[in-house]
Amino acid sequence: KKQQVRGTYESNINIKSIDNKTIHFDGNPAKWLQGHNVFGSDNLIGIVEAVMHKLIPILKLSPTEYDLEAWKTGAYFLKRVDCTAMWDLPRRADVRAWLRAAEMQSKSRHGRPTMTGGTLYFGKNSRRWSVKFYSKGDEVEARKHKLPDEIELRDNLLEYADNKLRGELT
Repeated sequence: KKQQVRGTYESNINIKSIDNKTIHFDGNPAKWLQGHNVFGSDNLIGIVEAVMHKLIPILKLSPTEYDLEAWKTGAYFLKRVDCTAMWDLPRRADVRAWLRAAEMQSKSRHGRPTMTGGTLYFGKNSRRWSVKFYSKGDEVEARKHKLPDEIELRDNLLEYADNKLRGELT
């Protein structure tokens, strides 16, 4: 069955059992664990292992030694990974200016990028890979992505994100 599991500060991941030994989860594991995705770890195996250990009591899982070892060593399948980077520009206005300039002056193997709602996409509808760039400061203030009021050090996170250009390779 499909199930939505609430994480820290109301972020969710979707869980689906494939069979009695396999589950599929979909969502942002870093955001689910810490309540935001302003920054996070680049230790993919460690993040997946932390998510699985947090899911044990929630889903009443009974992992075997083999399962625990697979989580620890990364012996599982991944269908999608988003690799991110952030660049520190002088002001948010400079981030927006960079996005507008890149929209007009750049291209990739996918051709010219497209701008949708402040996000610049290369290969937006590609099944293989895509890259997007956006203002992290604008994102954390957007209604849909707003940081929860009760999150620890919220003002510091907002200040940190203010002038950041975020890039994501999927």
